[in-house]
Amino acid sequence: DQFMEGSVMRSMVVLCLLVSSTVLVAGCQTDMLFHVPGSGSIQRLHCGDARVLPLSTTNNSHALWSPDGRLVVYRGEDRNGPALFVTDSRGSSPRNITEGTVAVPTHDFVWGPDSAWIFYTASNSLGTLAIYRVNVSAPTVPQPLTPLSLNSMNPSVSPDGREFVYASNHPRDLATFDLYASRVDGDNRHMLVETPGINEYLPSWGPDGRIAFVRDRRVVLRQGGGELVELDNYAGNFPS
Repeated sequence: DQFMEGSVMRSMVVLCLLVSSTVLVAGCQTDMLFHVPGSGSIQRLHCGDARVLPLSTTNNSHALWSPDGRLVVYRGEDRNGPALFVTDSRGSSPRNITEGTVAVPTHDFVWGPDSAWIFYTASNSLGTLAIYRVNVSAPTVPQPLTPLSLNSMNPSVSPDGREFVYASNHPRDLATFDLYASRVDGDNRHMLVETPGINEYLPSWGPDGRIAFVRDRRVVLRQGGGELVELDNYAGNFPS
């Protein structure tokens, strides 16, 4: 549990301190969302003007623009506790999209490429982490996409929106995380990368089909054919 929570938090620390999400806007260089840890607020830097979004929720953090630039998802709290919320670019009328489930969302979530679905990691009643998805336009009670008996985290959706890759452990080795992929409905779970005794996590599925991930503090690229190329980059002080 310490490794899992630590990896999720450490993976987001740079984004917490600097920029959570950025989109290009006509007439401006960028349109950024960011928050300062501990402030409980999310700010939008638009055309050089930084303003706090007037959100009705508390302890707000980790905001992400949707790929189409229309919506913002973030983690916050309402009277029912921590949840994921979706709002417009002005921060008006945020909607709780994870309501109705006992699983508590972490700060580990991503948009699907069509801006319709959000994939997120949540702690469940068994004390493990699982990946869920929810439709932002017609939210229903989110269902787990990964086995509740195992731990899974760090979802990243393929460019065509058909699969997602994630870090997960295996019944025969609960202490080590490898990379798996599943269809977006959770079916056809299969292993992509396995290195016995070494953790692999934080996958990111690129637009060209390659998958970047961290293995033993090193950045590795999985090519389209399955070949692995270790880069010279040092990934920082991630847990081993």
